Amino acid sequence: MSMHDGYTPTTDPTRGGPAGRVACRLVPQRMTNGGWTMKTALSMLLGSVVVLALAVSLQAQGDKVVTLKGTITCAKCDLKEASKCHTVIKVEKDGKDVVYYFDDAAGKKNHSKICTSPLKGSVKGTVSEKDGKMVITVSDVTWAD
Repeated sequence: MSMHDGYTPTTDPTRGGPAGRVACRLVPQRMTNGGWTMKTALSMLLGSVVVLALAVSLQAQGDKVVTLKGTITCAKCDLKEASKCHTVIKVEKDGKDVVYYFDDAAGKKNHSKICTSPLKGSVKGTVSEKDGKMVITVSDVTWAD
């Protein structure tokens, strides 16, 4: 057997022979990393499962239909936030104004009503984040009287 088989020859006189001679018995080497390797693998697997569950949860929240109530207005003409006209709804959330940009199709369809004068209303749709902006994919717009 070679030294790479996991066994080491011993010269210990209590283990098989007089001192100075190589004993006939081979003593197995201790495995020092066996337990740690399994713990590390299980920890990494558990971490991956947690990250996957969080990603699925966030995806499910993004597909949730919400109704936003506030002021529907133009991001360029009224809010001075954009270089081009775009329909948005400004909603007060936790004491702060949050601006949600309409998706392109709904923005073009509803823009002529609000470009020069903002109107109160509500918007139903799914919210997502795109390029650092909150975007609502509009399914319905209701104008306040």
